[in-house]
Amino acid sequence: MLNTRWTQSTPRKLGVDIDNLLCSQPDTGEQALEICDALARSGAVDVIVVDSVAALTPKAEIEGEIGDSHMGLAARMMSQAMRKLAGNLKQSNTLPDLHQPDPYENWCDVR
Repeated sequence: MLNTRWTQSTPRKLGVDIDNLLCSQPDTGEQALEICDALARSGAVDVIVVDSVAALTPKAEIEGEIGDSHMGLAARMMSQAMRKLAGNLKQSNTLPDLHQPDPYENWCDVR
């Protein structure tokens, strides 16, 4: 599981054996995706969860100045990673679970 804010309560409620859960909190999106690739190639895990894709910030954006243009950088990073990961995930029979928050989720909460 890759997550920037992780607590044990949610996985435990879902029946996850947290004693056998690997959790990583990488500094950059590239690091996170390299970890995913290494896990997929190892065949040591059945599921890789990324929560969330929106939190996978490219290194150039983290190290850059506020206001720098990084148009399309995150999309390019994800696109390259998915092409690289696809074969390794299939070969190792690993299920990827990518959480991409919907920007319009709960935008109009009518009660």
